[in-house]
Amino acid sequence: AAAPWLSLGALHLELHQAARATAALQKYLQLAQASTRSTVSADAGQAEEDDDEPATADAGLMQAYLLLAQAAERQGDFAQAERWLAKIDSPQRALEVQARRASLLARQGKLDEARALIRKALELRPGEPFITDSLGWVEFRLGNRDEALRLLRQAYSSRPDTEIAAHLG
Repeated sequence: AAAPWLSLGALHLELHQAARATAALQKYLQLAQASTRSTVSADAGQAEEDDDEPATADAGLMQAYLLLAQAAERQGDFAQAERWLAKIDSPQRALEVQARRASLLARQGKLDEARALIRKALELRPGEPFITDSLGWVEFRLGNRDEALRLLRQAYSSRPDTEIAAHLG
């Protein structure tokens, strides 16, 4: 089963073990893609299909790509992080991908570019805590500490998440 590998990868990433997260997530991708191929082959002769399974598999793949992008970013491999993000073809995840791209730009010192992406994302989803957190982090990097503190507090009060708390700290 592939699903436990996705959970293990997410756990390793949460524990700041990017290399172990990458290994678990790549194992997930291998198993999930093999499972999808065998399911498609088995279903080829059947008239009726289970519409929920492909959607669930796709959601897992998109989540794995996002986590792999985070792991690559934490290891300083920004090009690989962007390659993982480029694999995500999901309108539901577009905002999350945009925020992750902004974070990559900011980590590379491209703060003005990171700020346009984050502001555009906030226009699409005003008040979204993770996007507000990203903007707060960029403002901090630009030396705008008061604005950064205001944004990070706003993000944390909306969603008291550990990643937001770390940025606030």
